[in-house]
Amino acid sequence: MKDIKRCYICTKQASLRKNSGACSYCVNMLSKFRGQIRSSIYGSLKYGIKSYIWDFLPWQIDHIVPQYNFVIRSLRDENFIDCWALCNIRPLSSKENAKKHIKESQVK
Repeated sequence: MKDIKRCYICTKQASLRKNSGACSYCVNMLSKFRGQIRSSIYGSLKYGIKSYIWDFLPWQIDHIVPQYNFVIRSLRDENFIDCWALCNIRPLSSKENAKKHIKESQVK
């Protein structure tokens, strides 16, 4: 039998996703929201550069404090502002960003 608790985002009683404290619906919505923000920022950076040139650039935007450490509910949320603040993002090579992601996932 699944453990029924309250989701910390929507406060409804539900079976929570493993290690998240949130219900499946909220986890999916946050993931979708993060993807939309990511693609919007990527599109803004790509503006003015021909796409075939952009695809060959070996740099990515890296979050110093990872996105999953922030609970973001809206664009005006303080956590959203902190997550995408210039002091929390930096350019990083694709290879280094992949290595960092692998190290973080092994620590969990």
